[in-house]
Amino acid sequence: MKQIPQVPTETPPKEDKLADRVTRRNPKVYDGNCDPVVLEEWVRGMEKIFTVVEVPKEKKVNIRTYYLSGEADIWWNTVEGGLVGFEFNWSKLLAELREKFYPFVAQRQKEKEFLELKMSASMSVLQYASKFTELSRCVPEFASSERLKMRRFEEDLALYIWNQLAGQSILTYQELYERAAEAERVKTEFRALNPINQKRKGIERGAPQ
Repeated sequence: MKQIPQVPTETPPKEDKLADRVTRRNPKVYDGNCDPVVLEEWVRGMEKIFTVVEVPKEKKVNIRTYYLSGEADIWWNTVEGGLVGFEFNWSKLLAELREKFYPFVAQRQKEKEFLELKMSASMSVLQYASKFTELSRCVPEFASSERLKMRRFEEDLALYIWNQLAGQSILTYQELYERAAEAERVKTEFRALNPINQKRKGIERGAPQ
């Protein structure tokens, strides 16, 4: 995957103090890479920095557009005059960026991948969670709340893990992941201590072989 280049050394000409505080967090720049994961990682990184620095809503567009480069910067210079107005904000800028650099066909493909993602027998919980996180960043509307994210993650876990988690009181996605990983660890250790079980087929769909 193409790496996002580091931010330029100079700071924006306006809003100096605020811009300096953002720059000290070493944000990345977005260069128009059409890989949706790259775009969503840039968005997520900027949002985390803006939360810590407490950037006011009315300042976000000016500062964030400074961290565009390459094709993204050329695009912004071309369309800025027709977009910027009293009601133009970060959400609208993000929608325009996604429309330009995250084509509809690519969006539909990522949606399909996310909805069809399941923890296969060859996958570990970590591998499944990593792929789940990557795809959920590309289709945030499918994991828009903690509860929805947890439900989608849990329902496609390996069946033996899902059975162990059923009925448990789990409040956060992180807790869900940790319990799934623990269930996998216990099963792996059990099979290592009972090698004869490894020869039995079809005991549990989705259990590690």
